Amino acid sequence: MESIEAAVFDELQHVAAVRGLALPALVRRQRLIDELGLRSLDLAHVVAALDRRLRVDPFLRHVPITKIATVGDLCDAYSIALRDAA
Repeated sequence: MESIEAAVFDELQHVAAVRGLALPALVRRQRLIDELGLRSLDLAHVVAALDRRLRVDPFLRHVPITKIATVGDLCDAYSIALRDAA
């Protein structure tokens, strides 16, 4: 199975590229909006792509989306949902 972190990083890079944003090397502690310059609509695109890619929606039952502030929070949300789905 694909690494959750790799999928999250890839989708963040993709959305940033579409917007013309140059992201630094991604690390888990970076804040999605404050540090990376993403908007809430960008995050919605990332989440939709990850839901399709990883075939799980962590925000349906596992994690409130309002708790997602960092790259690591996003990775952890998908980790929890995939673990519970197994």
